[in-house]
Amino acid sequence: TAEVTGITLSGANASQYSLSGANECIGEFGSGNNCQFEVNFTPGSTGQKTALVTITSDAGVSQTNLAGTGQDKTQNSLTVKPRNASARKGKVIQLRVRAANTGGTASKSTNVCVRLNQRALRLGGNRCRTIGSLPAGASRNITFRVRVTWRARTGVRYPVSIRMNSGNAIVRKVVANLRRKR
Repeated sequence: TAEVTGITLSGANASQYSLSGANECIGEFGSGNNCQFEVNFTPGSTGQKTALVTITSDAGVSQTNLAGTGQDKTQNSLTVKPRNASARKGKVIQLRVRAANTGGTASKSTNVCVRLNQRALRLGGNRCRTIGSLPAGASRNITFRVRVTWRARTGVRYPVSIRMNSGNAIVRKVVANLRRKR
């Protein structure tokens, strides 16, 4: 039999690691018995993170080195104002779009594109706007001008889909609903 008296984390980045189920492994074990616990890694920043797991028992001390690499993710967000708007035929509605990167890494090759019903609505300017690299913590404001045409039926909701694409982030999408007034 052997008695495990302690399981601890130590080292330069021990706070970035945690143990799950280690307390259940403290105690006396018969020959051939074993116990498992998990080591979880939750880095708080980018770069190499090291720590040490120490298991103390009456048979001695056993240590295991831990090494992990933290990577900040790119986390884009997209909003549009107004979300719902209406205008008379021939009038323009300005959609103010805010593209932001709230992650820890720059968003690369970023662009924002619009899709709409081209019979009922007309877009002034380019359908896609290129932002390029969007640094961590940065945002860009873009305005799309949409004209309500005579072909738009009164009271019908026409969705305008706005999509943010990036080479290293999840695609984000937001929808504004436009209507024609009488």
